[in-house]
Amino acid sequence: LACAVLSIGVASCGGVKEETCVQCQGTGQCSTCNGSGKLNAKDSCYSCRGSGKCYRCKGTGKYKY
Repeated sequence: LACAVLSIGVASCGGVKEETCVQCQGTGQCSTCNGSGKLNAKDSCYSCRGSGKCYRCKGTGKYKY
């Protein structure tokens, strides 16, 4: 599948646009817990539900729309 680069950080592949995730800035880590999955010693992160992955891009660092 050939992709066309539309602008910096944005590609179009068959009608689907993909760009760097604005929530995690492309790291794939949860920005609330910094990828640890924990808010403190006993509580899991409410944003990623303890996975440590960004909830918007599911840890890929890319967001498709």
